Amino acid sequence: MKKTLLLIITLFITGICFGQNEIIHVSKTHRDGTPKEVIIYEIVNDDLQSNNPFIVVEKISYDSKGNYVKPKISKNRGKIDLSTKEAAAETIFKALKQGDKMTFLKCVSPRVLNGLKGEGENIDKWVEIWIKDIQSEQFSLEDFINAVRIRKLDSKWMLDEN
Repeated sequence: MKKTLLLIITLFITGICFGQNEIIHVSKTHRDGTPKEVIIYEIVNDDLQSNNPFIVVEKISYDSKGNYVKPKISKNRGKIDLSTKEAAAETIFKALKQGDKMTFLKCVSPRVLNGLKGEGENIDKWVEIWIKDIQSEQFSLEDFINAVRIRKLDSKWMLDEN
């Protein structure tokens, strides 16, 4: 009885000390049951019954033998330059034109993302709206720079509006 209680207490303390804000999901498997695609989510809202409590952090692919498959990325895809206002605008604009959600989210100020999370907004849907708007409109880079607010935050230029 004492050993069982001690084990339960130890597991509880270990769970608290080493708890994670990540969820690993095997989304696709090969015929033999080995993972084909694994998605890692970050918990952004502890209330799991709220809208969009997770964001996708990374997608990882494996071949049928279990070997990591390096994603095929074009030469400029994912390149993030936030050193100047113009460079940040170009990075954001290209990410939206290419539908690159991860690069776009890395260029959005934490204040905006935290505000969206705090309001219970669906961040994926918010990103999709940005992508759809940029891809459907005939925006030039210059039009984009004039239309959005990009500010310098902690030595990086970032999108600072929602």
